[in-house]
Amino acid sequence: MVRNSLDNLLTAASLKRYQDGGEVGSPSQVDLAKVASEHEDFIRKWVKQRPAVTSTYEDLIGAIQGGKLTAREYSPEEWKGLEYLRNKNTKEGHETGAFLESRYRTATGEITPEAEFESGVIRYPTGGESSIPHELLHYFASHRPGQPGTPKTINPYIKLDMALKGWLPSLHPAGRRPSLPGKTKLGQWWNRKFATKQAPYSDNPTGAPKGEETPYHPWYDEDAFDRIGAEYSEFAEQFRTGEDFQSGKRFIDDLAQNPVTEEVKPAVPQAVSEVPVSFDKNKYPIYNKQSNKAQSFRDAFRQARREGEATFTWDGRLYTSELKQ
Repeated sequence: MVRNSLDNLLTAASLKRYQDGGEVGSPSQVDLAKVASEHEDFIRKWVKQRPAVTSTYEDLIGAIQGGKLTAREYSPEEWKGLEYLRNKNTKEGHETGAFLESRYRTATGEITPEAEFESGVIRYPTGGESSIPHELLHYFASHRPGQPGTPKTINPYIKLDMALKGWLPSLHPAGRRPSLPGKTKLGQWWNRKFATKQAPYSDNPTGAPKGEETPYHPWYDEDAFDRIGAEYSEFAEQFRTGEDFQSGKRFIDDLAQNPVTEEVKPAVPQAVSEVPVSFDKNKYPIYNKQSNKAQSFRDAFRQARREGEATFTWDGRLYTSELKQ
């Protein structure tokens, strides 16, 4: 027993020393290749929509498998102690959930959009795994013009659209979408479904505050990177807990016990019930995903995400806006 404990301590010490000369932190248990595979369709589409990106999905997988792109988890105490985060949070005035510390190189050592990705570590605090899909996209691009993977400049039309907060027509999927007055149902619906979250780093092309003189390109703002996990995670959770999944599981179980020997007539469609189909471990109700209740919850969840709220109240209960992976 003592020997096994000693071996474990020696192994942990060896791993810690091997990684960046013993820097604070430990190897992550997150399988980056699996995360990338789960989001493959989204990643390919995201890259295709941004011609300035020169790397491919295959390049991402190669970097992960070749050990060039790794992840590291930090305890809350270790996370607060990172010098990088103290400097970044002081300058930008907000907490950082995770970040990709990457290195690029060219023949002259200059950092350009065409620079070759050399290595990188996704650093995140314990419990911050939901930020990893966002950080994977940073393998391809940064936020500001002239940085790796982004256009060298923001063209005049997009600059004007930024100044007008999205009121000019934009055909790009990540283009600005304006907010409407929220006093009407139409305005509230539009703002929940389509409006771009307004933020100084992507709405102010000139006269930005100190440290933000070069604004984010709208196609590369935080919201554009956040979308990678939102649709997938929400769909997966709804499907796993939804009536369709539960009904299908019951059907398969019944079929295994009572094989069908005659033609099965299709079920007669029924009205969607607003009564909970089950309850989760916290005794919170779970509704049919086609019901009005489920749609109301999805709307509240998206609104909380857009507003950057960690929690939100729906139907008298407190929920988290964190995405499940």
